[in-house]
Amino acid sequence: MSKAEGDAHKAKGNGFFKSKDYPQAIEWYSKAIEAWDQDHTYFSNRSASYAGLGEWENAREDGASCIKIKKDFIKGYFRKATAQEALNELKGASDTIIQGLAVEPRNKDLLAMKTRIDGLARREKSELLQQRASACEAAGDLAGAFKALESARAVEAENTTLQAKFEQVKAQYERSEKARRSGLSNFEKKKEAGDDKYKSGMFEEAISLYSQCIDSAPDRGNPTAIKALSNRSACYKQISNFDGTIEDCTSVLEFEPDNVKALVRRAQAFEAVERYKLALQDVKYVISMGINVAGMQNYKLCNQMNGRLARVVEQQKAGNIKPFLSTRPWLVVVGVCAMHWDQVSYFLAAARGFVALDVSGSQARWQAGVWPMGAGWCVEMVDFLSLARTRSTQGAAPWQLSGPDVVGPIRTPIC
Repeated sequence: MSKAEGDAHKAKGNGFFKSKDYPQAIEWYSKAIEAWDQDHTYFSNRSASYAGLGEWENAREDGASCIKIKKDFIKGYFRKATAQEALNELKGASDTIIQGLAVEPRNKDLLAMKTRIDGLARREKSELLQQRASACEAAGDLAGAFKALESARAVEAENTTLQAKFEQVKAQYERSEKARRSGLSNFEKKKEAGDDKYKSGMFEEAISLYSQCIDSAPDRGNPTAIKALSNRSACYKQISNFDGTIEDCTSVLEFEPDNVKALVRRAQAFEAVERYKLALQDVKYVISMGINVAGMQNYKLCNQMNGRLARVVEQQKAGNIKPFLSTRPWLVVVGVCAMHWDQVSYFLAAARGFVALDVSGSQARWQAGVWPMGAGWCVEMVDFLSLARTRSTQGAAPWQLSGPDVVGPIRTPIC
């Protein structure tokens, strides 16, 4: 068998393909492949023939073989993606197109197909969400129906029928919510108001309302108070108050030891304050619950964290790693200034942040308690930023500070 023999069989197959005799074309292309299986065009042509017969699985496989032999042959990606689209494998088709565009970013055929596939994927997702909304509505769950339709509208904004349905359910949901909230106790209303602030990104206000709810709850184990604790921990995490996050998550876990959200959130907070062993413990516990209990997203996140934390803990045991940012907070500011050294406002904002440190006692803390540091750092950082600001106006970047410039303001840390 040889390439020449394969080409001869391919030529016969081409004749049958032009006359749309696809079975005969497939037969001759198959003979060409038997003679020489390293020519991508044999697989490409046979894929097109299978497509002509609607045999999309075979067309997809030949398209994949074509790509395997010659990765820069764009038509192979088109063949495979066309078959995947016909099989309603929209995610797979999108992935294939993206791979093809990585080879030839401006290919018009692939770009047109991507636009079409993305549209089909959006409509499919929208239909599934609308089906979920209908099921929720039938079960009397207006909140679930509203959320599903809200998500569907975000996916398919141009659908006027969907928009009309959304407005109808929204009106019903708002009436039911108003009636529900009117029957709540005062501390439950505080929790609901905190939820509203949280959704609006007003985390400080949400923390205040959640605190009022927790403080006025009839007992610490009240379900609403526990939810308020959980939500307040999320707010603390948003503003980088990791000590507050840890404290609230721990309180939640006293009553709900298997609360996955609290475990994951506390693990992230532990990692942020460099308490890696404790973070690893929480992560391992979530993984032990299994994917069905923890949920796909939490399970994947914890597996990623597990690998990272395990390495850090092992390095700590070997004495090869020490807390870094917690003993060198100035590096964070230097990093920010280095990226924006030509904008004086960044230096001023960074300086204000360090001036705001609480220097009472032997410990000082960044605004939200992220980096513990000795009080001596405050003076040194303000000195450094003042110098950096002056030098930046003279055309020097912070990383260009050297010799006498650095010796003065950046001294040996005292903590």
